[in-house]
Amino acid sequence: MPQIPANRACMKPQWSAQAITVGTGLSRPVGLFIDKHDTFYIADLHNHTVQHFILGSTKGIIVAGGMGVGDGPTQLRSPHTIIIDKDDNLFVGDTGNHRVQKFISGTVIGATIAGGRGSGSELFQFKVNIGIAIDREEQLYVADQLNNRILKFSRGSKFGTVVTEPNELNNPSEIYIDQCNTLYIVDAGNHRVRRYPQMNQVDGTTIMGVSGKPGNGSQHLNKPWSLTVDTYGNVFVSDEYNHRIQRWSVRDGTIQTVAGVTGSIGSDSQRLHEPNGVGLDSKGNLYVVDQSNHRLQRFNLISGDLWC
Repeated sequence: MPQIPANRACMKPQWSAQAITVGTGLSRPVGLFIDKHDTFYIADLHNHTVQHFILGSTKGIIVAGGMGVGDGPTQLRSPHTIIIDKDDNLFVGDTGNHRVQKFISGTVIGATIAGGRGSGSELFQFKVNIGIAIDREEQLYVADQLNNRILKFSRGSKFGTVVTEPNELNNPSEIYIDQCNTLYIVDAGNHRVRRYPQMNQVDGTTIMGVSGKPGNGSQHLNKPWSLTVDTYGNVFVSDEYNHRIQRWSVRDGTIQTVAGVTGSIGSDSQRLHEPNGVGLDSKGNLYVVDQSNHRLQRFNLISGDLWC
């Protein structure tokens, strides 16, 4: 984690109100992953593909799927979430096929590493798998949405272990594991974000939202969907039905709107329509998958301290 300046007042970071469109040619895009080279990958839901965008181009290159909708090794069906590991391998939450696919770097043939045995609630099945994450031990975590659970798969195992408490979650949509091995869960149906230091399921706390109470105030969320965590531990969440991105400060717990206009739908450069995937590049610029506007937006960092 970067060093935080000692004994110095900080100023909350601010991003430009107007975004730049940096990704087009999409149909209901959802998940986003920004790699170490500041290029980005998008799960293109209705095109059943994963697209890779290089710097300076608003048109993506298909790196997974694209061979028609289906359940073959070169096909996807309604992919939602994507991650890239340290070896540049691509992992895809292939939601419509109830499986997680792994694509070795440079290949377009996927291998099923979890699920793929139909919709269900057994420990080898999912019922609408959305979010995926990988920890430092290369264990896979899956948000099994309609089973209201998070499953953990040891490397090479097709059988998962439930790592959340019974009746704790309601339609979890996204998970994230940061560099300190802290687990974050977007508990979409409960309109909140949960945080578990060191993967400790007993010590989980709600850091954003009010359980079971959707709203548009600064302390509320309304169907949060995706999140990312910066290198300082600050959390960015797509607040889908409020059409905005909210930031939680690990330093003082304050929450600020950093993109979009609360409750206002639009397709201009300032507004969002059901934002989904969210990410940050190495310069702190904020990227938002503007789902119902079928585009990727970049909000440039203009002032302030990222650690504040």
